[in-house]
Amino acid sequence: MYQLVQAANDKGTEAVAELASLLNEPECAKWLAHQLVEKAAITKEIKNKCFAVVETLAKGESAEALGDRIWLKENRDHENR
Repeated sequence: MYQLVQAANDKGTEAVAELASLLNEPECAKWLAHQLVEKAAITKEIKNKCFAVVETLAKGESAEALGDRIWLKENRDHENR
């Protein structure tokens, strides 16, 4: 999946925006949100959408939710540097 994000990033902002439209699809959003933040040059609007998706995933008591909470903390801390 990272290869898809990297390929879109290599093609430019229009390709990234097209891929980011998949954030509206729940099955895609749960993997795409993390990867766009980590691997692509994205707009603030797309970044905010990604964080909103992960915030939703981080609610709950599962191991995945815990991982998402950790991811949010790490990536928000990185944003503030």
